Amino acid sequence: MSHMRNHYEGTALDSRYDVGAGDSGSPFRVRPLVWSDGDQQYVHERNVGTQQAGWNFVAQLRSWLPGPIGGILWFGVDDASFSVHAPFHGGNTRVPRSYADGVGDALHYSQDSAFWAFNTVANFLYPRWFAAEEVMASARKAEETFVQQLRAEELAAAALYKTNPAKAIELLTARDASRADQVVKDEFALFGQLMVTHRDGFHISSLGPHAPNHGGAQGGVVPKVEEVGYSTKWYDRIVKDTGDRYKMSTSPTSLLDAAKLRTLSKGTWVDSTHEVIV
Repeated sequence: MSHMRNHYEGTALDSRYDVGAGDSGSPFRVRPLVWSDGDQQYVHERNVGTQQAGWNFVAQLRSWLPGPIGGILWFGVDDASFSVHAPFHGGNTRVPRSYADGVGDALHYSQDSAFWAFNTVANFLYPRWFAAEEVMASARKAEETFVQQLRAEELAAAALYKTNPAKAIELLTARDASRADQVVKDEFALFGQLMVTHRDGFHISSLGPHAPNHGGAQGGVVPKVEEVGYSTKWYDRIVKDTGDRYKMSTSPTSLLDAAKLRTLSKGTWVDSTHEVIV
């Protein structure tokens, strides 16, 4: 399932290092993928893990188990980059509410919807790709946990299937539905944590158990606030694009400062002698 999160990293198609990647080095590109500059046409490669996905799955077939147990769809919604693939057995008789039709749609946001859970997280990460790996690692860990859970669940279901197939199928259906609904709750909780940690251009975390706490309605714990800034490469690009526009000077009356003030005042600046400079 990790292959579903591929963005051609480390290959000739890796798109994290050109200007389209933005300051966070994101492989995300907005549509249209085919675009023009003058009379020339260009194309952005479509990644395996892409925002242009409604749902994705990996099918697992195991012939040594009864059909309703041996077939699994590891099913994810939205961008496979960040999907937690929840297992659904082939014999399941119902869909969990969070994955069902009618729970939110393309025009109506719902915190009960699996699609909106993963779409929310994905859209938070596209311009903040520096946080993407921790989310993909979290998804992989969840899927590994599901693999461990299925071993015991399927062992019990296979034994029960010999005498009561319907009950065995219901056992797996209920377990899969409960797990999937929890995936959605966990994903919205993850978004909340991402929002707390990566906001306003800062990385915000705890100062530890002895952090100051002002208490009261207007107070609260004092967090650790770190400036994120841009990469050296991105700062170089800003200077290349803007020249001396943001350059600091130690002289308040330098020509450089005069040029900046003239720009800010749309071409007119009055100097200390009250002479108008255009």
